[in-house]
Amino acid sequence: MNISDKFQETMINVWKDEGAAWLLKLPELIKYFSNKWQLQDLKPFENLTYSYVVSAYSSLYKMPVVLKMMASHNELLDEQKALEYYGGRGYVKLLASDLDRGAILIEAIVPGTPLSALFPINDDKATDIVIEAMKRLHQTPISAKDAANFPSINNWLSLLEHFEDSRIPGDSLKRAQTLAKSLLITQDDLYLLHGDLHHHNILLNKDQDWIVIDPKGIVGELAFEVGAFLRNPFTNLLEKSNAHEIINNRLHLCAKGLQIDFERLLDWGYVQSVLTALWAVQDNLSNLNDFLKMIKLFEKIKML
Repeated sequence: MNISDKFQETMINVWKDEGAAWLLKLPELIKYFSNKWQLQDLKPFENLTYSYVVSAYSSLYKMPVVLKMMASHNELLDEQKALEYYGGRGYVKLLASDLDRGAILIEAIVPGTPLSALFPINDDKATDIVIEAMKRLHQTPISAKDAANFPSINNWLSLLEHFEDSRIPGDSLKRAQTLAKSLLITQDDLYLLHGDLHHHNILLNKDQDWIVIDPKGIVGELAFEVGAFLRNPFTNLLEKSNAHEIINNRLHLCAKGLQIDFERLLDWGYVQSVLTALWAVQDNLSNLNDFLKMIKLFEKIKML
C-alpha cells in the first residue's frame, strides 16, 4: 500500500489527531474492504489529498471499481446521499457504502480522461461540456423536504462572517461578505449542487459521455455551481498570462448557455475565490499566495 508523504501531511494538518489515528487504521481498513467487496489489483490514485482513493477490480460486482475512504464520515455521507439522489443521471454510479467504517464503492470511469485534458487548447469546448453537464444534472429544483437532508451554501459562506487573519486582504474579505449577503437573499430556485464541479471531477467514459464524480452535495442556486469551474484547472490556469481573459470568456459563455446574469456569476465567482483562500488558511496549505492571486484575477475582471 502506497501512502504518499503529501497525503499523510494533509491528513495530519487538516484532521490533526483524528487524521493521524485514521492513517494508522488505513491498512486494516483496506484489507477489510478488499474482503468485503472482493477487490483485486488495488492501485492508489496519485495526488491524493483529503481522501484515500484506489482503483480495483471487484469480483463481487464483476467490474472495475473505485474505493474511496475518508476520515470525515460526514463529508462521505453527503457524497453518498448526493449520488443516491441523482441515481446515476450524469453522475458516477454508487455501488455500495459502509459509512460506519468510512468508505464508498463506485463504478470506475474508463478511460477516465479528465476535462482538464482540453485546457488550454480547447477551453470553449470544455465550457460547453460543463454547461451541458449542469443542464443534465440540474433539471429540477430540489424540494424543501429533500433539501433538509443536505447542507446549504449558507453553511459554507458563514465562514466569511467571523474569519480573521492578516494574510487575507481586508478589503477583499469585506467585499466578499457584502456580496455574499446580497446574493443569498436574492437566490433563485434551489438545487442540489455538486459544489466542486471542476475539470478533475468530470471524466470521459468509453461511450464518449462526460461523467461527474466526487459531489459535495450542497443546496444552493444554479449560479453558485459555476464558480469552481471558473477557477480551474487551478495551477495551470494561474500560469497563463491571460488567465483573467480565460475566466471572463467562460463567464460570458456560461451566462449565455445557462441564461444566468453575467454579473451574478461573476459575483459568486469572486465570493468563492475569497472563500477558498480562507479554507487554504484553515488547512495550512503552503500555496496560499496562489489563492490570493485568484482573488486578484476576479477583481481585475470586475474592473473591466
